[in-house]
Amino acid sequence: MLRGEIGHTKKPDLDNMAKQLKDAMSRTGFWGDDRQVVSLRCSKCYAAVPHWEVAVYPLEARDA
Repeated sequence: MLRGEIGHTKKPDLDNMAKQLKDAMSRTGFWGDDRQVVSLRCSKCYAAVPHWEVAVYPLEARDA
């Protein structure tokens, strides 16, 4: 069984998948707009059960 050890190089494109996820989170009201996203770390690999794993962290407040 493959457990994320082999990268998935077939369609869909990873950047398109990330855009779909950000759009879905915007439509459900998770955030006001995906323009608020300042950093992404994405990967795509084979799995026994197709799924998404998402972690969202707030941006630390910083002085200008």
